[in-house]
Parts: sequence; C-alpha cells; structure tokens
Amino acid sequence: MNEWGIILDSSCGYTRDEMRLKNIGFVPFKIRYGKDEFDDGINIFTDDIAKKARLLQVAKTSVPSLTIIEDEYDKMLQNYENLIVVPLSRNLSGMNNAMRLVAQEEKYNGKVYVLESNLFGNWIEFLVPRLIKWRDNNHPLKEVIKIIENYNESTFASVMIDDLQFLSAGGRISQSQARIGSLAGVKPVLVIRDGKIDENESYKTRNTKKALDKICNVINDYIEDNSIKPSDYYLQIPYIGESEDYANVKKIVKSKIKGFELNEEIKGTPKSIVLVYTGVNTTGIGLVKKID
Repeated sequence: MNEWGIILDSSCGYTRDEMRLKNIGFVPFKIRYGKDEFDDGINIFTDDIAKKARLLQVAKTSVPSLTIIEDEYDKMLQNYENLIVVPLSRNLSGMNNAMRLVAQEEKYNGKVYVLESNLFGNWIEFLVPRLIKWRDNNHPLKEVIKIIENYNESTFASVMIDDLQFLSAGGRISQSQARIGSLAGVKPVLVIRDGKIDENESYKTRNTKKALDKICNVINDYIEDNSIKPSDYYLQIPYIGESEDYANVKKIVKSKIKGFELNEEIKGTPKSIVLVYTGVNTTGIGLVKKID
C-alpha cells in the first residue's frame, strides 16, 4: 500500500475519467441549469458549459452530499494509507468545509489531510502534475504538506471579465461590483487575492488594451508592495477570453511585467466549474509560486 494518495474536486479542471487514469480521487460539484442538475466532470464538461455560457445561461452550483465525499475517501483509502485533499478555495465554495467535516469522522483520524485552501482554478491545475510526481516518487507526506501549505499562502491574480452576471448569480461579487459589469462599453477588472475576489478592489475600463494595462499595473503594484522576487514566482496567463488573441495578450504582459518567467503550462478559457463562474470571455494574469 502506498503512503499517500490525492483527492481533488472538479474545480481542478480535469474530468473524473482523466483523474481515474492518474489514480486520483475525484469529487464533483453539482451544477444546475433550471431543473436540470449535473455532476461536473462526469456528465457535464467544459465544452457543454461554454456553449451554455455563450447563450448567457446562468447556472447555480452546490457541493455534493457528504456521503459522496465519504465514499470517495473510503475507496481511496483501500489503496493508500493517507490522503491529501485539495479543494477549491474556502472563500469561494462550501466544498472545503464539507471535505473537512467528513475528514473529522473518527475512522479518518490522522489519515485524511484537507488543505484549508486559498487555491482557485489554475493554481490547482498547476499543482496536479507536481502532486502526481511527488506521490509516484514516494516523497514524504509531511514534506508534501509543508510544500502545499507554503504554496497556498500566496495566490494573486487580476482578471477582466466581460459579463459579471455569472459571478453575480452565485453571490461571489458585491452588488457594487456587479453594477460595474452592467455599464455599456465597460470591461470590468477584478482582483483575486488569497482565493477570494477582493470586494474593495475593482476597476472600470473602456477597452481591452486599457483593461490589460490596469491588470498589469495591479500585478506590478502587488509585486512591489510584497517584495515578490522573480526567482520565487512564475507569471501566468491561465485564462484567455474567446474574443482575445493569446499572442497579443502575451506580448503586452511581457512588455509591462518585467523579469518574471512566463509559465505557459495552463492557458485557454477557464474550465469546468470555474467557467460557470466566469463565462467564456475572461482573461486573467496571475503569479504562481514556484514549487518544482
């Protein structure tokens, strides 16, 4: 039996079948369009969500029953002595609390570690291949937990989202932020700080170029204010809106944020449940801590 295994929720950007091929446990979010309910990554996928988003269909999301989480823990513990569980940020979803609540059952005592997550979308997707490598190389459990807790401490990104109705419907932005998105000709810019959309920091811009300029300025200010070193972080453009050109965005970003290596492992429109929150026209730039 291996020392430790991995469980993720569907915000990781992979499907259940993809996770099974990697021997990773998988817990789906529930996604509901009207009366139709789906299990994210099982019977609804990124392409399906994108099609609905283009039609401006807004979904509601929820966590699964505690029994589903418990069943996944039990199944994975048949092959692993311990589990590392990495859910979507506790500031965006109740999944973290649900996974933690189940882990508190006596039968899991000392066996299931649930990260008190600040991670969102691309940060989790970036972590997946590294977790697999550490697991397969029998990296000690305590050392891996220490690494991911350090990685979890600092997550920062800025995004422009053409349509804020998706975030507004789920209550993930304030009413004042939602009003910004309703103004004609405005490209809203939001800030994600420590796994939460910052209610006190949002901007109105008039076009893509000005939005990108603002995003880069926000990130440069964060770098300066927190003495962020290029040796410690990658720069990422994990999300690119369907109406934007990646090469052009990359050129602008590299010209304005100096000295940081651009990691291009993750790019494209947001995936799975994250796409439910953002819609297809979302472009984001973020800093990802190096943990290689």
